[in-house]
Amino acid sequence: MYTKYGRLLKNAFDGSTAIYFTYHANDWMMDRCVICKGKGLCGRPRCPILERFKAVETIPVSDNLFGASPPSVFVGRKGYPDIFAGPLVPPNVGDSEARQYDDPKELLKIGIDEVIGLRSRLVRSYSRMDVKDAKAPKNPFLLTSQELAMAETPVDTEVWFTKPVDVNVAFDGTLMPMGPAGEIKSITLAENPKVPGKVDYLVSDTDVLAADSIR
Repeated sequence: MYTKYGRLLKNAFDGSTAIYFTYHANDWMMDRCVICKGKGLCGRPRCPILERFKAVETIPVSDNLFGASPPSVFVGRKGYPDIFAGPLVPPNVGDSEARQYDDPKELLKIGIDEVIGLRSRLVRSYSRMDVKDAKAPKNPFLLTSQELAMAETPVDTEVWFTKPVDVNVAFDGTLMPMGPAGEIKSITLAENPKVPGKVDYLVSDTDVLAADSIR
C-alpha cells in the first residue's frame, strides 16, 4: 500500500505555499504491482507505472535532442565528489510549454498521472563532474549546466549523446520521476539564458556567504 506523506513548505520568495508529496511503497505493494500489471488492483483510476511507460514511448530513440529546458538540472550523488549531472530537456518542446515540466506551482494544478507523464518525458543528459570544480568550472558541460540553473525562463537546448538515449524506465520511492538518460557528447544553448541581475551578481561575488545569498 502506498503511504503518502505531505509537507507544507513556505516559499520565502513569493509567500506561496507548495505541497510536496513523497510516495513510499512497501514490499506488499511491490508484490501487488507484479501481480496486477496495470489491472487496477490498487484502486487507482490509472496505473502510475503504465502512465510512465506511455510517456517514455513518445520519446524518439536518438543520439540528438533539441528542446527547451524548463530550466532544470539533474545532480546525482553516486560517487561523490565525482558525480553525474546535466540538464533535463523534454524533446521537441518549446519554451511556452517547458516551464510546466518542473514548476511546482504548475504541477500542483494537475493530477498525479499527468505529473508522471510530464516528468517521464524529461530526458536526463549527464556527464561526470567534480563538485569541487563548481567554484571555477573548466568543464564546459558544468559551465552550461550552471548557466541553465541560473536562468529564470526556459532555454532552447541541443544535446548530442555518445549513443542513443537509454529508454529503460526506473522507479524510485523518493525522487521525482525522470525519463530516459544519455551521456553528453556535446551540448549547446541555442539562446542566451535570461539570468536575473541579482542572481548573476551573487554568483559572481566570491566573498558573499551562502546564507546571505538565499535571503
